[in-house]
Amino acid sequence: MHTRLSTLSSPMSCRIVTAGIGGGKSSAMERLSHAAPCDGFITDKHGGERYLRRISTGESVLLMSPSQVLDARFRRWYISEEAFSEACSVLCSFRSGIVLIDEVGRLELEGRGFAPAIPVLLGREEVSLTIAVRSGLAEDVISFFGIRDAAIVQAALI
Repeated sequence: MHTRLSTLSSPMSCRIVTAGIGGGKSSAMERLSHAAPCDGFITDKHGGERYLRRISTGESVLLMSPSQVLDARFRRWYISEEAFSEACSVLCSFRSGIVLIDEVGRLELEGRGFAPAIPVLLGREEVSLTIAVRSGLAEDVISFFGIRDAAIVQAALI
């Protein structure tokens, strides 16, 4: 665990945890959340729905559903714009420390989801940001957000 702690808190613009679909990104982020004091959000899957859970409080809210129970559409999902907006407000309030975001993907590449918070966090030298990104989207995310000095880590190695 000591190696994970030192890697997680070392100075770096951004750490990107990658794996394919179902490859363990959320599980790796969960392990990281227990490796050092941190905050942020982890996505939990229950049935066919996705819930957004804040690390520090354990509070969870429905984020995505294949059923039309939420307010906005993204591909095959209905998403909660309100949940993303609240999460971004929380993320933008962090001035320092280790911050985890699970996960950044196609929604953010369209400027939605967590997208408003990522440049804010990247611009704060005292924030150590770690994001989970599907392997095939890592380079697109790096380019879209102008991430420099990214450390890409396979989820299976965490």
